[in-house]
Amino acid sequence: MEAGRNRSLKLIRRGEVCRVWIASDADGAFSEELTAAAIRAGLVPDRSKTGRQLADMCGVEVFTAAAVERKSITGS
Repeated sequence: MEAGRNRSLKLIRRGEVCRVWIASDADGAFSEELTAAAIRAGLVPDRSKTGRQLADMCGVEVFTAAAVERKSITGS
């Protein structure tokens, strides 16, 4: 799991993400930008968790407006 706005956007834009969470209590403008990036990448953001719940999922102490799960990289 990766947390944070800039990191999440970067990974989404690079196509390295399989799942996106946006906090249900995140700022509207932030949510719109991240939602648009996720949709462009073919992902539907999960809005079912609060910023506190996302922080707990990611093991961080501060409110987390966004979190992403990176795709698994399998070697041959």
